[in-house]
Amino acid sequence: MVKKSAFLLGICAILVASPSWASSVSPSASPSPSPSAIAISLCAPISTGIPRQIEATKCPNGTRTLGLGPVVHAATRPQAIHPHLRNRYLAAQTVGKDLGYKISVRSGWRSWETQARLYQNALTKYKSAQIASRWVLPPQKSMHVWGVALDIQFGSSKAKTWFRWHSNRFGLCRTYQNEWWHYEPIISPGEKCPAMKPYAR
Repeated sequence: MVKKSAFLLGICAILVASPSWASSVSPSASPSPSPSAIAISLCAPISTGIPRQIEATKCPNGTRTLGLGPVVHAATRPQAIHPHLRNRYLAAQTVGKDLGYKISVRSGWRSWETQARLYQNALTKYKSAQIASRWVLPPQKSMHVWGVALDIQFGSSKAKTWFRWHSNRFGLCRTYQNEWWHYEPIISPGEKCPAMKPYAR
C-alpha cells in the first residue's frame, strides 16, 4: 500500500507541472511560442484520476477538466457545485479508491436558505455571532452557497490523513484548522496550499 501510494502520487507530481514550465526550455533549443499563445488544460482520466497537463484548449474524451488556478465562483449564485470543483474531488476520490480509501462528500452546495438555517442553529447553540461564525458562516459569506466548498467524510483515519497530505495534487486545500472536513479549490492542481486559518470569520 505504501509503495503503491508513493508511486501514484509520484506520477501526480510529475504530470502536474508548475505554470512556469515554459521558462525551463534550454537556451539552445529552437524558439518556442510565447506561453500565453499555448493553450494548456489540466485533465484527469476518469479511469485513474491522476492529473496531467496537456497542450489543448479542452480535455479529451474520457477525462475530466480540472481547471487552472483557483476555482472562482460565478457572479450569480449557482444551483450546484462548480464543475471544476466536482471534477477535482472525483479525481481525488478515484485515486483514493484505488489505494483502498473510502472518501465521500458530506455536504457541498447549499442554498441560501439552508445556510441561513444552519447559521441560525449555530447562533442558538453558541449564543454569540462571533463564535457561531467559527463553525457556520452566514450565507453571504459561505463558499458552500457559491458552490466552491466541500465538506468531506472519510471511511478511516488513514483515508483522512492521505487526503489531507495529497489533496493539493488535485487543487483542493483544507482552509480552517478547526474543520478537518472542509476543503476549497483555492489553488491550481499541484501547487502548495496556503497556511490554514484558525477558523472561519
